[in-house]
Amino acid sequence: MKRKKLPIGVSGHLTVFMALLLTFLISVCLSLIEGARKNGVALEAECTVEAAWNGTFAEYHRGLAERYNLFALDSSYGTSYGAVSNVERHITGYLDRNLQFHGGFWNNLFYKDFLGIHLKEVKITGGLLLSDYEGAVFRQAAVEAQKDRWNLVFMEKVFGWLEQLQMNGLEEWDAEAQKIQADEQLQYHLDVLKEKSQEVCFQNPTIFLEEIRKRGILKWVTGDEVAISSKALRGKESFSQRLKRGELQQGNRRITELSGLEPVVERFLFQEYLLTYMGDFSRPVEGSALDYETEYLLIGGMSDAENLHGVFTRISAIREAANVLYLMGDKKSSGQTELIATTLMTLIGQPQLAEPLQLVLTLGWAFGETLYDMELLAAGKPVPLLKSEETWHYSLRNLLKGLVGADEEKQEQLSREGMYYRDYLRVLLFLVDLEQLTYRSMDLVEANMRLLSGNSDFCLDYCYVELEADFRLESSCGYTYRLTRQGTYVE
Repeated sequence: MKRKKLPIGVSGHLTVFMALLLTFLISVCLSLIEGARKNGVALEAECTVEAAWNGTFAEYHRGLAERYNLFALDSSYGTSYGAVSNVERHITGYLDRNLQFHGGFWNNLFYKDFLGIHLKEVKITGGLLLSDYEGAVFRQAAVEAQKDRWNLVFMEKVFGWLEQLQMNGLEEWDAEAQKIQADEQLQYHLDVLKEKSQEVCFQNPTIFLEEIRKRGILKWVTGDEVAISSKALRGKESFSQRLKRGELQQGNRRITELSGLEPVVERFLFQEYLLTYMGDFSRPVEGSALDYETEYLLIGGMSDAENLHGVFTRISAIREAANVLYLMGDKKSSGQTELIATTLMTLIGQPQLAEPLQLVLTLGWAFGETLYDMELLAAGKPVPLLKSEETWHYSLRNLLKGLVGADEEKQEQLSREGMYYRDYLRVLLFLVDLEQLTYRSMDLVEANMRLLSGNSDFCLDYCYVELEADFRLESSCGYTYRLTRQGTYVE
């Protein structure tokens, strides 16, 4: 059977129609492919930038996080110099690895990267360092790390101790100077009597206590039983030294209010953070540049011995002032000193010296109690800030006998309430200037981080807690994408 041939005109029309239809379909397909390519480029740009950004922030300093619960990106990456260019190189490395086309030999021979995207530029445009605003960023990060441990009841207790200290002027009252002056006044009167050829057989009964004071309360309390740390801050210059010379790196991001707490509460939380992560005489922390870190915060000396001596001197001065305050305000105690002073001076025929002797006995009695208080604190036992008859241990009888220590019947009556050694440190920290306290704490953080392997040049002004970056990516197809990313370790 023969097939019928279409007329030439009809055949031509079908050919044109099919050509037009095919052209349309090819155009649609090419448009869809190009749209897919364009969206694919955009998606890959977003994904690779996000992965590189997250990878960069995942490189936070592990030692800083483990030791101090602070998260920051060390821009030195263990080298001797930190800069945003180091961070840019790390981000570039992440992006290049994610954007490279790995097709193997044959695939590279026969196939081509469909998207053809590559990094053109990455630029860090903003950053906030732990050292910025003279350590305010460091303080805020510390407060954020301590917020979950906030104890309102304990905070009120600490503020109560601080109020008692300030209200009674215990930090300002120099009982030691008053005792020296009283001793000199009494001795002056006795010397005048001797010059007048009046035979006076009397010696100041508190002289043995002054010999102890001259040797030092720290030496008296610790004796040979406790070895005082010989550690000292050495090596690369500290944060505070670089700050004084204006050599710190600076970020360009604005600081924000992170905690939303009252300043006094922020101060409390910051100090509790320091007490949590830094050691002291009662609880040294292993692997630290100094054993007595909290004592360094208070005194600022370069050695443990210097700082511990300074803190013991300050606490003993507070204890001595508080003990004098109790004796002068207690009728029973003041009556005892008055009776003994009057009796002794009457026996030697010098009743006019009863008042100077009473003052000497009162101050010496208070210092004797102070020595016992310091022994209790060093042994990890509490001592109330303000004494009462029940919490007083040193007797006037022991003073006159030249003995130091509590009466036998009082030794077992130790108070279970009061302030421990660390509580005295808590209160004293409130008396340190906040900026000075911040600088010293940052000095310690740097010194301790430098003890870690590969961190000998660690600096807090290399550590970023917040970053902002601009990315520019291009495709071989002619597309360009600009992206901006911001990130922070502080929520």
